[in-house]
Amino acid sequence: MKAIDIDAAHQRDARGAAVHEAGHVVAALAMGADVFEAYVLPNIDVADPREFKTVLGRVTLGQEIRSPFTNAVISLAGEVADVLTDDDWAFLWIDPDPAGWADDVAYLIADEAETMSDSDLRGAGFASAGEVYEKGLDSEPLGAAIASITSNPLLFWWIVDELEGRCREARLTGRNSALSGRSIVEASERLGLVPLAVGAA
Repeated sequence: MKAIDIDAAHQRDARGAAVHEAGHVVAALAMGADVFEAYVLPNIDVADPREFKTVLGRVTLGQEIRSPFTNAVISLAGEVADVLTDDDWAFLWIDPDPAGWADDVAYLIADEAETMSDSDLRGAGFASAGEVYEKGLDSEPLGAAIASITSNPLLFWWIVDELEGRCREARLTGRNSALSGRSIVEASERLGLVPLAVGAA
């Protein structure tokens, strides 16, 4: 049996979780929602990284009332970020109309719906992964999620690097450090934020 490389698994999972959570954060900001904090932390209970992720991530939003459309955009943005950082879909970062690929991205995400978290499913308006298979994904909030991330690449990658670095530090020191909403807002002011003007929001 092949030996398990815990360090490599942790590095892979930390990057993946940072990308996913950064997608949620950037979409939330672009849609005008408040972000309280974001974190990516080592999952210390994992014995076998072949079966469970070695890292956990979460974004906490403000308590303002958001429309179902806005919630769907934010909830789907983590999955969208996963697609955008796949080499096969990297062209979307420079495509003049990346949201025009929403139907294709919808198919990809629906095909992997069982990997979506319960909170992402609920936020996108689904009770279960099975419902995603049955009903499919609406291309409008997916298109908005794609646009929110590809319009803000500097902010997106800054958040990815921050979350990944904090996770690495937490693994080494045992001290967890969330990325605060204030730090995120300051970065958005420094790096620029392109908000989404979406009628349905």
